Amino acid sequence: MLKRFFKIVGYFLLTIILLIVVALYLLTKEKYQNVLVKKATTYLSDKLHTKVEIDHVSFSFFNNFNLQGVYIEDDKKDTLAYIGNLQLKTSELLSNYWNN
Repeated sequence: MLKRFFKIVGYFLLTIILLIVVALYLLTKEKYQNVLVKKATTYLSDKLHTKVEIDHVSFSFFNNFNLQGVYIEDDKKDTLAYIGNLQLKTSELLSNYWNN
């Protein structure tokens, strides 16, 4: 009985680990990053009752983040912010933070 329990728990943990590995692998692909960002911007647009768009994203875990065509409207349909290309390198950000 106890041996069967540990076998089931082992298979369960192995399945969870495999799902996490597959999810992390898919998140390294730009296609899936953009799908995820489209869902996130749709969610934000619905919650904020305004238009939020990001044309394209490219993430290299855990250092480079590149967002293109970031557009946010205010509640009166005026452009609140438009950022053509936003690049963030976390290594530079952290080094600047720790060196000050």
